[in-house]
Amino acid sequence: MIQLLGDVLGPIFTGLGVSEADFQMYLSQLSGYIYFILAALLAMIVVLILAVKVKKA
Repeated sequence: MIQLLGDVLGPIFTGLGVSEADFQMYLSQLSGYIYFILAALLAMIVVLILAVKVKKA
């Protein structure tokens, strides 16, 4: 997952002058936060879908 994020965002940040090694290091250090944010987004989507289903019933 982190590798995919690095592949997608890497060209953007290397174009701004950040080295590829530094960018990968930052991503690996922040991986816990990244996973937490993704889990929170997934939970929010599930709650919104359930709210729509309950409202219709």
